[in-house]
Amino acid sequence: MNFLINSVKNLKSFKELDNSIKNSKNTAVFGSEEAVLSLFAPAFCDEGRKVCLISQNRMTARKAYEDIESISDENCVYYPEKDVFFYDRDSKSKENTKKRLEAMAEISSGRANIVVTTLNALTAKISKPEIFSSYKISIKEGEVLSLEDLPNKLLDMGYERFPSVEGLGQFSIRGSIIDIGTQDANYRIELFDDEVDSIRSFEIESQRSIEKLEEILIYPIEDLILKSGDKEKIAERIKKDISKTKLVGKEKDRLNEKFLRYVDRLENDESILNKDLILPYIDEDEIGSFLDYLDDFLFLIEEPTRIVEREDELELANGEKFSILIENGEVTKAHENTFYNYKDIVDRLNERSLITFNALLKPPKMFNPQDIVNIKVKSVTNYMSKIKLFKEDLDFYGKNNFKVILLGATEKRAKRLFDHLVELGYSPYLTKNTKNEKISSNIVVTSGALNDGIEFSDSKTVFINYSEIYGSFSKKKKKKKTSKKKSLNFEDLKIGDYVVHEAHGVGKYVGTTRLEVSGIQKDYIVIEYGGEDKLFLPIEALDSIYKYVQEGKRAPKVNKLNSLDWKKKKARAKKSIDDMADELIKLYATRENTKGFAFSEDTQYQREFEDAFIYEETSGQLKSAEEIKEDMEKASPMDRLLCADVGYGKTEVALRAAFKAILDGKQVAILVPTTILAQQHYNTIKERFKNFPVGVGLLSRFRSKKDQKMDLEGLKDGNIDIIIGTHRLLSKDVKFKDLGLLIIDEEQRFGVRHKEKLRMLKENVDTLTLTATPIPRTLQMSMIGIRDMSVIDEPPEERFPVETYVLEYNNLMVREAILKEIERGGQVYFLYNKVSNMENKLLELRKLVPEASFSMANGQMTEKALEDTMIEFIEGNIDVLVCSTIIETGMDVPNANTMIITDSNRLGLSQLYQLRGRIGRSSRIAYAYFTYDRSTSISEVAQKRLQAIKEFTEFGSGHKIAERDLEIRGSGSILGSRQSGHIEKIGYDLYMKYLKDAVMKLKGIEVEEEIDTTIDLKLDSFIPKDYIGDDKTRLEIYKKISVISSEEDYSDLVEELIDRFSDFPDEVSNLMDIALLKNKAQKAKVSSIVERKGEYRIKVLGEVSLNAIMELNNEFENISYSMGDDNEIVLTKLKYPLDELKKLVTILYLHKKDTKTSKK
Repeated sequence: MNFLINSVKNLKSFKELDNSIKNSKNTAVFGSEEAVLSLFAPAFCDEGRKVCLISQNRMTARKAYEDIESISDENCVYYPEKDVFFYDRDSKSKENTKKRLEAMAEISSGRANIVVTTLNALTAKISKPEIFSSYKISIKEGEVLSLEDLPNKLLDMGYERFPSVEGLGQFSIRGSIIDIGTQDANYRIELFDDEVDSIRSFEIESQRSIEKLEEILIYPIEDLILKSGDKEKIAERIKKDISKTKLVGKEKDRLNEKFLRYVDRLENDESILNKDLILPYIDEDEIGSFLDYLDDFLFLIEEPTRIVEREDELELANGEKFSILIENGEVTKAHENTFYNYKDIVDRLNERSLITFNALLKPPKMFNPQDIVNIKVKSVTNYMSKIKLFKEDLDFYGKNNFKVILLGATEKRAKRLFDHLVELGYSPYLTKNTKNEKISSNIVVTSGALNDGIEFSDSKTVFINYSEIYGSFSKKKKKKKTSKKKSLNFEDLKIGDYVVHEAHGVGKYVGTTRLEVSGIQKDYIVIEYGGEDKLFLPIEALDSIYKYVQEGKRAPKVNKLNSLDWKKKKARAKKSIDDMADELIKLYATRENTKGFAFSEDTQYQREFEDAFIYEETSGQLKSAEEIKEDMEKASPMDRLLCADVGYGKTEVALRAAFKAILDGKQVAILVPTTILAQQHYNTIKERFKNFPVGVGLLSRFRSKKDQKMDLEGLKDGNIDIIIGTHRLLSKDVKFKDLGLLIIDEEQRFGVRHKEKLRMLKENVDTLTLTATPIPRTLQMSMIGIRDMSVIDEPPEERFPVETYVLEYNNLMVREAILKEIERGGQVYFLYNKVSNMENKLLELRKLVPEASFSMANGQMTEKALEDTMIEFIEGNIDVLVCSTIIETGMDVPNANTMIITDSNRLGLSQLYQLRGRIGRSSRIAYAYFTYDRSTSISEVAQKRLQAIKEFTEFGSGHKIAERDLEIRGSGSILGSRQSGHIEKIGYDLYMKYLKDAVMKLKGIEVEEEIDTTIDLKLDSFIPKDYIGDDKTRLEIYKKISVISSEEDYSDLVEELIDRFSDFPDEVSNLMDIALLKNKAQKAKVSSIVERKGEYRIKVLGEVSLNAIMELNNEFENISYSMGDDNEIVLTKLKYPLDELKKLVTILYLHKKDTKTSKK
């Protein structure tokens, strides 16, 4: 970004300021704007200074950080504010901590030269830099590493030990392999004896190594390190402080109960879950502020007066908060010193080199400037695609000899902007960002972006963003690599789970066992069936069982082995699937032959509309939009299904299709199931089309009769281009001038009568159906050619992750959480599922937080009352909505960013996942509190669920399980209720397999029956306990072994095993060979391979061709055949049985393929 930084360094105002700060330590700039800091920070850095930018608040800090990342190549870090929490919590998400640790590590190692933070963040107490650095571990290849000390040191640094690393702050030791999940990467260290043999980074999803490293630094995973020796001192201080309390009764008990637990843990040298509670008792010499990390930094302070005012407000609010907490025995008086006083921090800043940036000519509060620099800047017009305006301004700048710098954000957009300027008749210059670039024009286009453009009047230079010319959008995000692999039929199998075996039906998995049969040891899976029947399945046959998953919570019926009942269930499901597939294919064929309207290709207008989208599109959105537009350009009417979770941006995709239709003079109708959704879509669409000549109408009971009448007229005479409505759209009085596209949201929520009317409408109109239930890939793939689907399967990039806490329900915490949200102008969801008691809860909350306005919503209210409440909430007239889980479907209130869930242990993971997705939709940090009631005895299941929720919040894992739940629900709703019944009977995976077969058969693709090969060789084959100790991991590896189907898979797994567990013993190698042999034998139609007294008998289904026999005779000396009903090949005297058997099976397979092709 040389060019950009150089243009900043050439600004008159920058030069003045640079001179000033060389002579005085404290300069004030007047007349500044936000963007000035984003430009000046990297420019100072380019001069060889280290820069710390202190922003007004979280939002402006985040914006400045994004700006600097985008326009500068310097390593820039963001140090966010610390959220202190004074309640016992079981767990908390780690996102925020991760950012702070990254900043601490990058700065203390000298790798980062720019840091963005706020004054409030600097008041947090953290370990001093020298202590933080002394706890870093440096690991180099070839060094000696002690396995005794390492775990203890990692525990001190805040890491936890797990069987395998699944997230931030975990480590695991398996034999000679150590895995550590740190804040910047996950590292795997392999030892040879006690010497570091290799260091690699690895990916959590696949647990596979990515790249080799020579040396790594591991930093603590907590910003506060407690030395073991200090823990007793801290415990003493707490005991002393508590004994002095003036509280009595239950408040005193609360205080003692809460803090003595911590004293206990401290005295026993255990890890402390919530260090915020013991912060005030830590020795002052041990702690400091982040300011201590910033030696020789130049401080740029934005709007100091506002910062100081914000801190004063915070101080007042905190004072009130603390007095309540102290009265209730939640904290002690000492906790008022949890943070440093901001005034002390300001005093320390005044001793450093600093520049304050002020918009107004008012001396900055608390900072004493010795020199003043006045600059003349103004913000740039936002042209919002009004190119004529932009052109006028460009001409004005040209006349007055201004240098115009246009920021295109990405190279692609910069190029597009450059081309557009050339079309308009200008001669701009596109930078290449090389060293001494000669720039020939006064209009320069470059990449990079700022949140706000800016004009420096005194230096005649102006910076304008792409987004200010064409309407805004957000920044790029990096692509994720996906790995391809034959997957197994289950993610994780636990003892007690139900499984489905295609031949034997549903049984219960009770674990693995090692059996010795005639002197040979093998591992078997044990499945329990009805009537105490047990099935022992050799472990390499793991791929023939599926985990039984369905939506219902009822346990499935377990059959006896070999019962007729199972065969009947299978047959019924198969028939039903065949009928359904048949019907769908016929429908598809008729539609292909119907004549519809073929839309024209994309125009410049379409591109302008798409560029005006505020956010960066995800690849799923782009792909879906392309598929839909392609369908619209065909002559047959479109019928597409667009699946995407709520908030994944399907509305935008639909609107692009709508705009395409409108450009061709057609009208668009959007049909939604509820009035609320109609209102929300209407608001979104009004906003999205505001710069385009498009008439938007809305039919719903919230509109007056007069408005509705006007909209109906408009539809008839063509003044309304796009109409949104509930089933009111299907009434007789709705007449279109020329309907071209019908968009249906959540079709499954319309009744049968409405669906009939829809079918009439749909006959020759392009139709797009939207649904929010996620659809699994398997279903999508098997539906190719019978139903067109587009799927958006990745969420748009969130600005901020949701901060999640799991804790016991506590009135004070609730009051604090609600007030915290209301004070920043937000709204709160309070989830309470006991509808019968909801009114009482409402009264209780009103008493607890009299400052807030409450309202309630649940499924037992009339539809009208419910909708009115929801609209009130959406429009921001209610602070807190007390509701049942009714909100998990499709509500979008960007302003509601706190959610408190009571009895969270009674909800399923997928429900919590969906609920949590309701918040965190704007550019603020959102908070979710999953609470439970400790007084009720928690069942074992609920206990497990809480554990799952904890893992889910800390490591973001569990999405998979949650998604899986939702996918099954989604498949059920797309395939219809009759099919759901069958899914329940035979399990989801088997159902999917049958569906795929049925569709292929109808398309005329031959489906081969897979045969189950049995292999019985006299070889020990199992994974020894001392090779992989953890049961869950061992089963995962068994699973991977059982699906080896090619040499490639085989060598890939060998790599993985050595990578994760170091070299493997012979038993494992045998196991892998047998699995590969088995999968090859299945393809070659070999039904069994048995070793008896040195003879290897291979049974083959179907005939063995003469060519095959001739080739086999060439390859093997001791071979004989017995042909008849069963064809058998017998081999004797094999030196390397596994290799030679693989060779034999490969020959059989190749000849089978030949005979097949020659038959055709």
